[in-house]
Formats: sequence, structure tokens, C-alpha cells
Amino acid sequence: ILAADGTKMSKSKGNYTDPLQVMDQFGADALRLYLMGSVVMGGEDLNFRDEEVREAHNRTIGILWNSYKFFELYRDAWDKGVKAQDSTHVLDRWALSLLGKTTKTVTEAMDAYDTPTAVRALRGFVEDYSTWYVRRSRDRTRGDESQDKKFTLAVQREVLYTLSTLMAPITPFISESMYQGLAGEKESVHLEVWPSAYSVEDALLKDMAVVRELASRGLKLREEAGIKIRQPLASIKIKALGLNDELTQLIADEVNVKEVVEDSELEADLRLDTALTKELEEEGTLRTLIRRVQEWRKGEGLTIADRPSYTLAVSGDEREVANKYKERIVKETN
Repeated sequence: ILAADGTKMSKSKGNYTDPLQVMDQFGADALRLYLMGSVVMGGEDLNFRDEEVREAHNRTIGILWNSYKFFELYRDAWDKGVKAQDSTHVLDRWALSLLGKTTKTVTEAMDAYDTPTAVRALRGFVEDYSTWYVRRSRDRTRGDESQDKKFTLAVQREVLYTLSTLMAPITPFISESMYQGLAGEKESVHLEVWPSAYSVEDALLKDMAVVRELASRGLKLREEAGIKIRQPLASIKIKALGLNDELTQLIADEVNVKEVVEDSELEADLRLDTALTKELEEEGTLRTLIRRVQEWRKGEGLTIADRPSYTLAVSGDEREVANKYKERIVKETN
């Protein structure tokens, strides 16, 4: 392990940060994750960089902890009798399939003492799980006491429980914290049985990759048009779609359009309808008002159970929408 510039670490040169200081700043788990995923585990020289430990903390440890804390907010609504594998929702099936694929990869890598491959798979899963599954499942989680809410909470619990076990040899501390919070069956995650892989729907994993790519390109078109994501649009046309209704709806939700249309005669691969009707503008204003209240709640450190009163300041243009949809604003913001 060398200094960031490739020279030998030296106390006299002071060309490295004290390891205890690194752990104080980013945590031991981030340091372990960085080193066990690095080339030094394959016998190659590593130029140690503090910023890469920071990245391990921010992009993996922090993201994972936020995903766990999101589940913790709704943990009381988790129904132990509902099995995650029984859900037919496309996002639930995708998350469990990706978990199955990751479990298989990590197990084979750890059996071969190949920690870089295991770390790569785990870091990739955490990012996909948080930025796609959790984000796209927020409304389902916050919803009424429906079966759909029970399924997404069951999936979140199953994923986090399995992940705590898979990551325990590499990030022992956050794994233990999650495991205890998830009411693990053993005294410690480090006494838990190694998880077996779930069945993997390979076709679904490929289709979801297409969905995410199309959605990403749709969002880029919105950005180029200068239209905020909270403003609903009428439609997006896609030259070649080939996806079922559930997957197509995910594109619509992510890009915030009312309809996704397949049009084989398009000149470009995608085309966004940017024309705004009065109804669409009204809905965009409503979402802005809801967001304003939610940001206030967050700033005040309020929990889901808190039911505060709030005076919503509106401009002249917003007043009509605020009055018209007052009940909906109250419901969606608690």
C-alpha cells in the first residue's frame, strides 16, 4: 500500500493520513470496504487515497444506512406473515432476482477468497436497490394498509436481512446494527447461517435494465427542455419498446408522463411531448406545493406519526390550486 502519489508511505514525509483519523472520519466499515475491494487483495500495488474511502462511505455505507432507516420508519407496519416471495409486483420480483444473483456472485467469490469481486457485487447491489427499488417504492410504502404495502415492506426487510449477512465479513459494524434492528434470530449477525440464493428471473433483469436506460434518456430530454421533473407531461414516444404494461408504467412514473407510446415511425429513438395543458400545469403546481410542505416537515425533523398544523404560503398563481386541492395536500403531507 503506497501513498496517493505512488511513493512509499513515510512518517518523515507525512504523505498519508493516520489510519485512526481515517476511521474517525469515515468509519471502519468504509475503510474495510475500500481495502477489501481494492487491487491490493489481488497482490497489486494500491495508491491509498482518502477520497476513495470517502466515496465508499458516501456511495455504499451511507446509502445502505439510509435505505435501512427508510424501512425503520415503517417497520411497525411490517407483517411477519407476509412472504416477500409471494409478491407478483414487478419491482419486488426484480429486487429479489437481483438479490439472488448478487448472493450467488458473493458466495462464489468469498469461497474463492476473492473479496474484490464480492465487494463489487455488493456495492452495485446497494446502489441499484436504493436508487431504483426504494425510490420507486416510496409511494407504495407510504400508502394505506394495503396488501401492496405489506409486500414492499416484506421485500425491504428480506433484502436488508440478507444483505446484513452477506456484508458481515466485510462491513461487520453496519451489518450488526441492521441485523439487530431487523430483529435477527441469532444473538449476532456473525452467528447467522450464510444465505442461499433466490431464484433469478434473468429475462426480468434484462428488461429492467432497458426500462432504466429508456427512463434515463427520457429524463435527459426533460432536462434539455428545461422542464422540472415535478411538472407532469402528456406523453413520451419510444420507437422500439417491447415491454409489458407493468414495465412501461415504470417508465411513465420515472419520467412523469401520463402515457408511454410506441411509435415505430419516429425519426429519433425517443420524443417527449412538452406541450402543457391547463390541467397539466395545475398538477405541476400541486406537486410543487406538496413538496414545499414535505421540505418543511423534513426541516423540522418531524416523523411520519407527527400531525402538525402548517400555514402554506402561496403566490397569487398558486392560490387557486391550493384551495382546490387542499384536502389532497393535507392527506399527502400528513
